Amino acid sequence: MLGSEDEVLSQFFEESKERLASIEDDLLELEQQGDEFDYELVNCIFTAIQSVKGGSVFFGLYKLGELANNLSLLVDRIRRNEIALNADIIGALLEGTNLLYKMIKRPECIDKMNTTDILQMIDNLLSVNLSVEEKLVSSAYIDIRLPDGKTVFSINKYDFLRAAEDDRGGSNVYLICYDLIKDIEEKNRTPWEVISELLQLCVFIDSKVDIDAIGTLDSATPDSMPFYVLISTIIDKNILGDFLGIARENVYIVNKDGEAEPIIEQPHVDIVESIMDYLLPDSQEESAEVEVEADDRRADGSVTDEERDTVQIKREVIARLHQHAVELQEAKQSLFKQCECVNQAEVERVCTIISSILQQLKFTLESKDISLNQPSDSIDSSLVEQVEEADKQSIIMLKGGGRRMAIPLGLVVRIERFAYAEIIYNNGACYAFCQGKRLDLIVPVELLGLGELENVQEYIVAVIRSGEHEVGLIFDSIIAILNTKAHIKKISDSPAGIAGSLIINKREILLLDVYSIIYAEFPELGVVVADSVLSRATGVLIIDESDFFLEFLRNTCRKYGLVAYCARNRSEALEVLQEYSDGIGTILIASDFQVDLLLKFITDIKGISEYQSIEIVVTMALMGEEKRISREDTEHKVDQYLFKLDAPGIIASCLRLS
Repeated sequence: MLGSEDEVLSQFFEESKERLASIEDDLLELEQQGDEFDYELVNCIFTAIQSVKGGSVFFGLYKLGELANNLSLLVDRIRRNEIALNADIIGALLEGTNLLYKMIKRPECIDKMNTTDILQMIDNLLSVNLSVEEKLVSSAYIDIRLPDGKTVFSINKYDFLRAAEDDRGGSNVYLICYDLIKDIEEKNRTPWEVISELLQLCVFIDSKVDIDAIGTLDSATPDSMPFYVLISTIIDKNILGDFLGIARENVYIVNKDGEAEPIIEQPHVDIVESIMDYLLPDSQEESAEVEVEADDRRADGSVTDEERDTVQIKREVIARLHQHAVELQEAKQSLFKQCECVNQAEVERVCTIISSILQQLKFTLESKDISLNQPSDSIDSSLVEQVEEADKQSIIMLKGGGRRMAIPLGLVVRIERFAYAEIIYNNGACYAFCQGKRLDLIVPVELLGLGELENVQEYIVAVIRSGEHEVGLIFDSIIAILNTKAHIKKISDSPAGIAGSLIINKREILLLDVYSIIYAEFPELGVVVADSVLSRATGVLIIDESDFFLEFLRNTCRKYGLVAYCARNRSEALEVLQEYSDGIGTILIASDFQVDLLLKFITDIKGISEYQSIEIVVTMALMGEEKRISREDTEHKVDQYLFKLDAPGIIASCLRLS
């Protein structure tokens, strides 16, 4: 592979031509759709242009890459509904992609082609829709640095921040270090194939080969050749390596300052970050704006001297907290470095320093009998937060037999790819071999009677774990991995295996109940409940604002003989507990509620003696919810976190099987 760069480059141009071949028709169709566009269509256009950008950067075709990057920024604003489609935008996209196609068809002429006019046109369209702050950021750059201080990339700050936003990257920006020899050549892959894979799973930002590490022509043949890729994705850091098939130590998470930190177990650092997030506001300027509550004012609106003194004390407390925060931050950075060394005595010394600072924080809070976050009675009476009508989900969107489907991302262990020849059909069984192990496979679209797989070069397999077993669901392709706000509705008379449908941009996408699909094909993998377990099982209280998830969780529990009680808010939940407390052993509570009120409610439950044995399980729809809640759950009030459609996990928890 390393000696056949021309062949790999030719592959890039050929695949890019295929990706862009229909883009003109796609843009004209997009123009017809107007504001109610098909997300899949826009995402297809975006991915095609991004693939050109990714390859251009790797092969050093910077003029081609610059045009592709600017076009992708414009399409990105369309798919985020941040810019309204009009004739000028479609015209610029048609002209730009047409030029992009010409450059790819005639690579020897790339440097001679004029891109100035179209780049200026796109820049003008983007600038009209940029805020003043965004315009300032777009002219700045941020260095992406390894832990040893080495700068790997210098990225436009606007591009970097956009890639890390919640609906695309979930604030997870990663620097991945592939070895061109061990991770690519020895696995019979090319860098372009790696980039193509990343474009399906992530938002591609940049890539490069570390030429300095390879050496000169006179140098001995290197043992390794670093190939760096910068991406963003909502995939959690703990499973990203499995998704990409790369060792955990070669994946770095990049913070907002561009520092790449290794993904290693550092419990002390996690504890410090949790305490800082829980106790300390984001900025001193924001925190200093402490005002007297409306309830504390006199009838005429004036404020007493005593109330003014209270506000001043609050400001002093916050100032003290910030002083300690600086010390805590320095100690955390020191601890981060020390965690990588073997000097245990030094680690313990830093931990002692942190412990001392925490004591000062505690003293500061206790010396002023003031709560910095006092919820008013009006919101304490209900657990429900004011949320938009659509629920936010972390999903992987796939296509099978022409049907668009979605699976909750949290249920997918990893993604595999198999050519048709690698899939074995034998006596009604379907399977493939992955790393020497048999992986049983199911084709959901065929099992559900919705059609047949298309004839493609490579099939996508979403691997789901059921107990100790793994099963792969086969699809034609990945559409996107994203966080999205989507209305969820139950489909009447839907076959087992379809939980419901997501409505995204007024288009319907089937939401799969993956465990029903797996158990239909492999009933022996289902949760087996012994009569002795069921006889001592107690009921379940389900608290969720969503009718869809209330029904799904209730039906899941009833399927296994559990009595299910439902509540939509705190007051309803308390009424159920007061009446049926003897029969409730588990509470399933949605993570969608406001975190401080959710934890206060759980604290109240745990504080009542007859409720202390009840297990609290928080059910999530978004990746990262566990981290968000656990930051504030410093007393570990939550017993377990599970995804809402994780039926076997929920049953195992309710029956105390795990």
